[in-house]
Amino acid sequence: MLSLRRSHVLFLLAIATCLGASCRPSPPASYTPAPLPTLAEELKLMKQAGLPTTPEDLQAPLPPSDQNAAPIYRQLVTLLKAKPLAGDDKIVDDIVSRRMVRLTVDEAGRLRKALSRRADVGRLVHQAVERPECVY
Repeated sequence: MLSLRRSHVLFLLAIATCLGASCRPSPPASYTPAPLPTLAEELKLMKQAGLPTTPEDLQAPLPPSDQNAAPIYRQLVTLLKAKPLAGDDKIVDDIVSRRMVRLTVDEAGRLRKALSRRADVGRLVHQAVERPECVY
């Protein structure tokens, strides 16, 4: 038969009591929790810490127009929606979407012809990639 000491029994009773109820000690009767800060107080603290508090604060500042590529990319999207690549011109999209590819002589010739037919697209792409920033 298992022999338990009185201290073991008390320990087991304490564990059983804890499992049946919350193991957290109850706060003293005089305890009152600290009031939660209001939204205005939280916003003030965030601003003091230099954190953004409005959607406008999250927006990166627009660079000077001569350095921002976003308007040119918008023009490019508008142009391609109005006059999409079609037929042999689709080779431009096919080749641009591939990574580090060596073109065959035939592909290079077809690409040159497509780019000369769609100089409007090529011009906008060159303008956009020459700009150092792109913020919409």
